[in-house]
Amino acid sequence: MPPKRQTSNATNSRNTRNSRISARLNPNVIQASSETQSSQSQPASEDSQSSQASRTMQQTNLTESVQINNSELINQILEKGLQGIFEKKVFYFRDLPNYYSPVLNFFECNNHFETAPKECINFKCLLCQKNYEAKIGASSNLKKHLTRHHPNLKNWLESYVNFSSRTKTKWKVDNNLITLIKYFLTSNSSVNELRNPYLRSLISFKLPCAYTFMTTIIPQVKLQLKDRLQEKLKSSFWICLIIDLWSNLSNVQYFALAAAMIFKNCHKEIRVIGMINTSGSGNAESIKACVEKIINQYEFDKTKICGVVCDEGSALVRLFKQNENTLFDEEIIFANHLLFEEQRVSNSNQEADDIRIQNEFNYSIEQNDNEIRQVTEEEESYLAENLQNNSFEQNTVEEEDQSQSVETHFEERGNEFQPTDQEVEHQLDRNDHFSQPAEQRNENLSEGISEEHTDESNVFDENFSDPINFLNIQLGTNSVPRYSCAAHKINVAVRCAIKTCNSFSKILAKLSKFASKIRRSNVLSYNYNLKKAKLRCENGTRWSSSYLMLEAFYNAYEKELFSETNKCPVSKEKIIEFLKVLHPMYTISLLSQKSDWQIGDVIPSLIIIFNAYDESQFQGEKRRLVKELKKELKRKFEFELNSKIYKLAAILNTSKLELWFDKEYASDYTTGCLQAFEETVTFLLNDKPEENIPRSEQSQNNQTRSYKNNENRLLMSLVKSKPFESANDIERINKIEVIRRERSIFLELIREKTNLEKTSNGFWSEYGYKMPLIYKVALKVFSIPASSAFIERFFSICGLVSDKRSMNMNSETLIDKCMLRSNVDLI
Repeated sequence: MPPKRQTSNATNSRNTRNSRISARLNPNVIQASSETQSSQSQPASEDSQSSQASRTMQQTNLTESVQINNSELINQILEKGLQGIFEKKVFYFRDLPNYYSPVLNFFECNNHFETAPKECINFKCLLCQKNYEAKIGASSNLKKHLTRHHPNLKNWLESYVNFSSRTKTKWKVDNNLITLIKYFLTSNSSVNELRNPYLRSLISFKLPCAYTFMTTIIPQVKLQLKDRLQEKLKSSFWICLIIDLWSNLSNVQYFALAAAMIFKNCHKEIRVIGMINTSGSGNAESIKACVEKIINQYEFDKTKICGVVCDEGSALVRLFKQNENTLFDEEIIFANHLLFEEQRVSNSNQEADDIRIQNEFNYSIEQNDNEIRQVTEEEESYLAENLQNNSFEQNTVEEEDQSQSVETHFEERGNEFQPTDQEVEHQLDRNDHFSQPAEQRNENLSEGISEEHTDESNVFDENFSDPINFLNIQLGTNSVPRYSCAAHKINVAVRCAIKTCNSFSKILAKLSKFASKIRRSNVLSYNYNLKKAKLRCENGTRWSSSYLMLEAFYNAYEKELFSETNKCPVSKEKIIEFLKVLHPMYTISLLSQKSDWQIGDVIPSLIIIFNAYDESQFQGEKRRLVKELKKELKRKFEFELNSKIYKLAAILNTSKLELWFDKEYASDYTTGCLQAFEETVTFLLNDKPEENIPRSEQSQNNQTRSYKNNENRLLMSLVKSKPFESANDIERINKIEVIRRERSIFLELIREKTNLEKTSNGFWSEYGYKMPLIYKVALKVFSIPASSAFIERFFSICGLVSDKRSMNMNSETLIDKCMLRSNVDLI
């Protein structure tokens, strides 16, 4: 019993103290206590008016004192806020202090409890005396009340928000966090492992929670990755796109885009720069929108994009057009015309040329006579009208102005602009450029082409998108030309050749059936697995599976795993013979999937394959298979073998010239590459729009010879003149002359055996300054990969990320993980 008495006494004393504190804070309690004290001190006389007046006066004084205390308390809070001091509200649970938001200081409430209350308690605003029910620690509604009904506290609330955000821990992405991110990306582990207390105790540095990791740290890393990719795109010289579609286990389709970049030092790099959920649509319009969305989110010169590499899907073929040889007709005609004009000047005694020149001259004289006769008639009629309206003397004074107006009328006739007398100096300066020697024009052009991308125009039509800052693909055109994947073509060609050989197809079917039987049985496959000679089955979509299956059976023969009970249906000799036939194709297929292979390796590899397959060395079904392989390769690669761009790329790929250039078995290809050299280089240099230089600036840039007499200068420009050529024609003439000079330098260099032993990058890094135009084209063709195998390897990473345990992962998280994992070395 005594312990209970002590407990009750302690409880009573605690309740008394709590009541006093609550009475001190609560004006209602203060008022109630004052009423009780006054009622006890005064006698109970209802008829005493003096006692009622005294009580009313006392209550009024208490209320005013409480309001004064509240205003003083609020002023203190605001003054401390100006000093950057925000004291937290203190609540006592079992006499232990607990601190909560400073916003609660503007409210009156009970702050002493035995335990932390789980239910709402009463909060009374010190400013407007309104009551609110809220839980301790949940101050959002109370904060809204202060914001809406007390605008004078706006500055204090904003200062408190800034102060609270400043005091929060801001996670900076340091080396420790980068290492942690790389661990999660490469191990395919869940971020929820950050909640594991054993992991947190094992790591020495401070770890964020899983929510902070996903919402704060990962976005910072994504921004850093985007900035670094953008820097690479800006610093690159040419860019080729690699695109493809992929579907995960949930049949959600994604579009991925990689950029093959080449820099001025011939260094090449391929990066995945974007991935988008296509929402199940894979047509040409959807792919066009995906490409433009990914590319336009980066800030770089979009005219650097020289092509796109993809397979021969129907939507991709419809969207992107190839650079066919018909596009070279204009260049071929102009080059032939130029050669013919040069021969005409050098061989002026030939009768055919003289007749043609005379006919052109007579036609031009006749045309000029007609024009002069017409202008003269117009001038006479014009003067007659003026004579009727004005005096002869006035017309005499203004004769010069009238003749000038007639000349202006002649110049503007036919809606064609011709230079006036005030612009004759500029026009003659321009015409003098025709009469400059070829060497002088080449020197002027060489000085201009040494600068790279410095004079590109930023002016564009507002009705169309900016070609520099925005990519706008035109459906079904070669605005972004398509280059087919060589690996896909090899796969289709070999698969078609195998299907045409019925006997070989039956052999592959027997071996695949036998391998499937062995793999299904744990007893039969035990010895194969023990000696690491596991049999493979054939995959109908990949011809390389046929070669790997034959190789697996050969290894099993070598390790003597076939017994009489499990006898192989095909002899070892037959397997070896078919392996010899397919081995060159398998080697070329693997090489074409390398990231550093470009379109300049396609024709040399095909020439080597055609030379390696000597039909006289094979007999029977093997000989037929060789014939079908060569036939299908020529059929699938018909465009590449005849394309002048591929031919130019092959001859510029100097590291492989010793394998085919000037060889007897490749004489036709050597001749074709040399014939297509000049016109293809000219085409690839002109396929990007250049700035149109104004006439005044153009005349200032051209160097002209000085003449004392303007008429003599005009007449000298007509000596040995050619048909009229525009400014673009002059530029093309100069380019062709420079290309011919650089071509001769290039051919001299490749005749030296020491230069052919160098890599292509080493060759052009050493001699590129001697051939600036050809070097620019070489960088362009080297930036185009031979296949889209890189994007297929990226899809393998996507398959590892979205395994069966991650099928519920949303698209945004999947894209982030795949992008970060494929570019983990840039983080």
